[in-house]
Amino acid sequence: MPSHILHQLVDVLMFGRTYPRVHAAMDAAQTTLQSNHRMYFHDDLNLEKTIVIENSIEAGWCFYYHVELDGISDEVGQQDSVATLIDRLLTGRVPFYLSSDGLLTRIAAVGFRQVNGWPPGIVPPALSYEFK
Repeated sequence: MPSHILHQLVDVLMFGRTYPRVHAAMDAAQTTLQSNHRMYFHDDLNLEKTIVIENSIEAGWCFYYHVELDGISDEVGQQDSVATLIDRLLTGRVPFYLSSDGLLTRIAAVGFRQVNGWPPGIVPPALSYEFK
């Protein structure tokens, strides 16, 4: 099960901000029920409630990515879960919500502009040390 720090990392990558209330509500019963808490708080009804309560589609996407990250963490382990989620986003196996504030969206936009010639690519400065 991924830590809240990993869920918040995904929030920043996807939305440019965190949604701590969404994650806290979803995992409220975790201390009592452990992984079984997902049976009660990780479903479509609670996804809809999250959108209404938070008055935010992004909060709904946060809920969605929380569930995805939980499942991926069960598959590949916590240490590889965020990288696997990003891979699945980029390969279309998980839907990619485009938020103008999301770090992944901003990185993709910079790459798109550079591939298309604007702005010109910036060459990194020479390293001040040598690899041996």
